[in-house]
Amino acid sequence: MERRRHERFTVVDLMLYDNQIKKPIGKVVNISASGLLVISNTRYEVGQRLNFMIPFRQAIQGIVNFEFKGEIRWLNPSDDDPSNFSVGMAFAENPELQTMFIQQLVNIYGAT
Repeated sequence: MERRRHERFTVVDLMLYDNQIKKPIGKVVNISASGLLVISNTRYEVGQRLNFMIPFRQAIQGIVNFEFKGEIRWLNPSDDDPSNFSVGMAFAENPELQTMFIQQLVNIYGAT
């Protein structure tokens, strides 16, 4: 049964960073208003809440970092590479500004 409430948009050229250590931890595969799918070599625990960042390079004034708290909803070994994981992540906090930023990511990087 499909549980998604928001349309998913496939994205290209977006990397996800751990905001604490400022290192890339995965590639964003798709994004919606409520979360994202990432391919990562980092193993997370379901329910973990961490601070992440996506550099938003196509901004009017150069690079802008989209910082957010993400909650790990599910994790599966990647079909393409067993050393990687497909990670389903929800935006744990979703204030109005964050919603606008997500919409901009979808508009610039998304393809339906």
